[in-house]
Amino acid sequence: MTKSVGGCDASKEPQLTDSSGTVMSDGCMICGRNNPDGLRMRFENIEDGVRSTVTVPEGFQGFDGIAHGGTVAAILDDAMWWAVYRTRGAATMTAEMKVRYHGPVRVGEALIVEATLVSYRGRLHRARAAVALEGGGLASPLAEAEGAYLSLLGD
Repeated sequence: MTKSVGGCDASKEPQLTDSSGTVMSDGCMICGRNNPDGLRMRFENIEDGVRSTVTVPEGFQGFDGIAHGGTVAAILDDAMWWAVYRTRGAATMTAEMKVRYHGPVRVGEALIVEATLVSYRGRLHRARAAVALEGGGLASPLAEAEGAYLSLLGD
């Protein structure tokens, strides 16, 4: 049975299409199913948001052995997007994002990512996310983010 969060059926992935009918999110570098070079993350529902695990491969590093900061930011951004989508059913775009890095995210290490919806008003949704070592828990995050997301379709 599929868990429903905030009235949104978690089994339904967003089907945002361009003018030719092509699904736009399939090539996403973080969650795209059809991106052979991407992370292909899948998010499960938690209370008020989503959770996922990921191991960043070497192809996404900056300094040797360290995930590029932009990769970490993209993971956090995608998690917050999914938190908004899964809790509100709103397809959005990032309006603003702030990231705080607390320590290096090493390639090849298992990570846990969680994001939650914080608030919404009209078309604007606010979320927060954190990434940590999978075994260490989110009490000691390696990076955290807060973001604002604007509904695309006037949701």
